[in-house]
Amino acid sequence: MVLCCEIAFLEASRDYSFIHFRDGKKWLVVHPMKTVLENLPSTQFQRISRSYTVNLDCVTRFLGNMVYIGERDFLISPAYREAVWSCFTFLGSVRGIRK
Repeated sequence: MVLCCEIAFLEASRDYSFIHFRDGKKWLVVHPMKTVLENLPSTQFQRISRSYTVNLDCVTRFLGNMVYIGERDFLISPAYREAVWSCFTFLGSVRGIRK
């Protein structure tokens, strides 16, 4: 059994998905990301592109069109930008974000 809080992010690879854990381990599962996401809490995991979904609790920085989990950076695709931005509360004006 896997605890959701142990998952850092998901990576899609056609009909497979990689589950990347906070401790650096990686599992390959024989399910597309859509199926994996159906079994995870939508309030905790946000898709940021066709290839990646991040655990919002693991995001350490948000800069322009990028989110960071530690030193790893992830580009937010235009199709998912509004949904990703709505998950975060910004204080003051946000510079560098282009719609």
